[in-house]
Amino acid sequence: MATEEQILFSLPLSRMEPIFKGWIRDVLNTTVGNTNTPAITKDQFLTIKEAATLLKLAVPTIYSMVSRRAIPYMKRSQRLYFSRDELTKWLIDGKRSTIEEIKVDALKSLER
Repeated sequence: MATEEQILFSLPLSRMEPIFKGWIRDVLNTTVGNTNTPAITKDQFLTIKEAATLLKLAVPTIYSMVSRRAIPYMKRSQRLYFSRDELTKWLIDGKRSTIEEIKVDALKSLER
């Protein structure tokens, strides 16, 4: 049986973009009244379980990403911590440009 990661990374980029946008929207819309995700305030440090919930990933996936240094984290006293703001920025920085955006950027660079 294929894991969520295997399924996700076998999708073409055009199908992945709405998934990532949904994750980012969920992160930005996290509220205190929502019982499905932990209440997160600005500048709060998250545990690995909270980070996994925020990113909608499994805890072992987060550990794997940490070991590859593929995700921003902090380590203190053998515990991992994650900044909500850094995780949100990390998600947004991973956005892939659409073909239209690439064309516009290319035309802008030719005009200079």
